[in-house]
Amino acid sequence: AINNNYLHDCAANGSTNGQLTGVNVDDNRVSGVASERLSISFNRIKNLTCDATFIAANNYQSDGININNQDSASHTIHGNMIDTVGEGIDCFGKKCSIQGNTIQDAYLSGIKLVHGASYNNVCNNVIDGLCKYGIDIAGSSTATTDTQYNNVHDNIISNVNSAGNHTASGISAGIAADNFSTYDPLNNLIQDNTVMESSLAHWGLRSGGAGGNEWIGNRLYGTYVTARVLNGDREVFRPANRSYVRAQRATSAQTLTNNTVTDV
Repeated sequence: AINNNYLHDCAANGSTNGQLTGVNVDDNRVSGVASERLSISFNRIKNLTCDATFIAANNYQSDGININNQDSASHTIHGNMIDTVGEGIDCFGKKCSIQGNTIQDAYLSGIKLVHGASYNNVCNNVIDGLCKYGIDIAGSSTATTDTQYNNVHDNIISNVNSAGNHTASGISAGIAADNFSTYDPLNNLIQDNTVMESSLAHWGLRSGGAGGNEWIGNRLYGTYVTARVLNGDREVFRPANRSYVRAQRATSAQTLTNNTVTDV
């Protein structure tokens, strides 16, 4: 168990490659064996920061908690308070319970599922401030499977991109499925989450390009820079207060004739 610790005030400086992490599981495995069933709970992790030179070389590579291998499994990550880091919880693992954590001022993502993270339950977390993504369900060029079958539900996200740090990319979002790699996020359920008070975020919800995820009953409040929802391609969207579809012609020359059917 890694419980009830206070990790704070560490900095990564200069251009040397690396990453600063509060709790790092399975980055270096003994004889290649991944960990199972760890409790990482009720820790306080604060002020893991990177200077401008380090950010220019490596991006903001500091994590509060990192489950660092796709075979790492069945961990309990509950009740942690994480404040002022690059990413709050970064999970490559499977069958983990990520529940009831409070994440404040993560620069990139509050919670990220990436590199084949699968069958994880992410619920009842509170994420507030600064981040490019409140929750990012991300693809990977290095995993062996898609990021798949994760259940992301009943989280509360606010003040995404609150400092306006992520304007150039134009893709900041409360929750994003980021399909830009070899292995995509597919067959994930994103349900009953709330995104609010994020007027500098470009989207409330942003799907990717591979299709196959379901977005059901999510609540969006306030305004967003671009739109409330981006449904990139073939995702199922049933928000709590309205439905969104994206209609697109197959080719620029397509015509629609009376009494015929077209795909929507």
